[in-house]
Amino acid sequence: MINEKWKLVGGRVYRLARVFENMLDAVSLAREMKEKNNVFLSKTKSNQWAVYWRPKIPDIECELKYFSA
Repeated sequence: MINEKWKLVGGRVYRLARVFENMLDAVSLAREMKEKNNVFLSKTKSNQWAVYWRPKIPDIECELKYFSA
């Protein structure tokens, strides 16, 4: 079985956390990780469930340099 260590989703890279035979185990881990991380579940070709994650980054807001009158 070959698992992808990284997954590109929406232009962002997610890392593989674990692979499970059972979907319920994968969902359980994803729920635990969801508070501090963005999580993505994927079904593999061999009917296993992979949990991918990336750290949550707060939205960055910039001040406008130019103002219109």
